[in-house]
Amino acid sequence: MKTVVQLDRYKTVPLSRFREELAFEFPTLPSEMFEHYLLRVARDMAAQAQLIRRRVTIPFSPCVTRYYLAVPDGLELKSLMSLRHVPTGNEENGSKEIPRFTSAPERITAFTRAAWLDVYEKVLTIIMPQAGGVCKAIVSAMPSRDACELPAEYYDSYFPTLIMGTRAQLLMLTGRPWTNVRMGGELHNEYRRQVADLGVVTLRNKEAGIIRMRHGRAM
Repeated sequence: MKTVVQLDRYKTVPLSRFREELAFEFPTLPSEMFEHYLLRVARDMAAQAQLIRRRVTIPFSPCVTRYYLAVPDGLELKSLMSLRHVPTGNEENGSKEIPRFTSAPERITAFTRAAWLDVYEKVLTIIMPQAGGVCKAIVSAMPSRDACELPAEYYDSYFPTLIMGTRAQLLMLTGRPWTNVRMGGELHNEYRRQVADLGVVTLRNKEAGIIRMRHGRAM
């Protein structure tokens, strides 16, 4: 049995607002091309540094183990970063981390506590020996390939890095009036360094917990 759970809604920014920063340098750049490379860089940032996170509160339902995560802003889910069980529904009364797996454990018993996320089906499976209370999850996500908007985090927090990566991609295109492969390469290297730094910050701020791999463990 599967039930639908709505992820928290966040603010978004239209792609056109990002265009203004590069309009003077690339006046003949078609909007479709700009949006293609902007989304390409935004997806890369989210994939490499897990920058975009979404929260969801899941009320336990009798006999339900599979929860479909409805994403309101058109994002693609990437991974399950944190999952805590709050028995009373009140965080102040205590909560406990649920072990996270990359896929279904090989052995499930009446005492198994486990969870795993199918990012393609957007289904979170939670196995618990007891029901009641809620689960609070944090998932990482990325913009879809055909998105018309980006999460506001890109504009408010990651704008310089996003524009740098997009500018690097455009400058390295050959046969264009604006082509400058050397400068584009330098910007790309700096972009990579900044994304790596953002990834370190994300990892430090990540809620503690261990993901159980089928052949070992990884943070």
